[in-house]
Amino acid sequence: MIERLARHEINAARRERGAPELNVITLKWWGRLRAHPRFLERHGVTGAFVAESAFLRGLGGALGLEPVEAAETDDPVGDLRKRVALAQERLDAGDTFVFVHQKTTDAAGHTKDPTVKRDTIAALDEALARLPTDRAIVCVTGDHATPASPEVIHSGDPVPFAIAGPGVRADPVRRFGELDCSAGILGQLRGPDVMPVLLNAADRPLFLGSRPTPYDGADGYPALLEPLRSDA
Repeated sequence: MIERLARHEINAARRERGAPELNVITLKWWGRLRAHPRFLERHGVTGAFVAESAFLRGLGGALGLEPVEAAETDDPVGDLRKRVALAQERLDAGDTFVFVHQKTTDAAGHTKDPTVKRDTIAALDEALARLPTDRAIVCVTGDHATPASPEVIHSGDPVPFAIAGPGVRADPVRRFGELDCSAGILGQLRGPDVMPVLLNAADRPLFLGSRPTPYDGADGYPALLEPLRSDA
């Protein structure tokens, strides 16, 4: 990479005017690949990872989910409608899990203007009208909080979490917000709780290890079973 940077036209121009070359590589969240179970092996479901970010699509691919690129344009409501339609198409094609990411609300939080974030969330609500809650377990949440104050990019505050679909138990919560959702039947979940909750709603729980799987930490009905064989 350093050799490629040295040959780049920008660095050639910087050398001509006596400026230092740009030849330092800064890595964000880098690491070495370790052995890990695929999404199907750990959770018993598989499908697609829909996002614009190459980083996120790469993460999905590393887990065995099919990366699907979905652009984000100047029409975030239209972008979300297309994502919902794409999720419907993937389910029709036989996927048992579809993850959809859109950065619009995160970017709104980065403006540090609470009215921008409020209006952005309100505008996106309309695009969620056609979620396939009649035939799939649907979850709407965020991967982190992006507060408008103080001057932090992301925080560890709880985020609202909603789940709907056939057989999902209802509760009295009628508003999608941090305080409202905290009073719901699910209480406050941690990140590792999300997939077990979704799999339970989909009637695919592992029941705390009562079904055989070769993977430690599996929390869904095993895709790979160790069969009981008889040599009689």
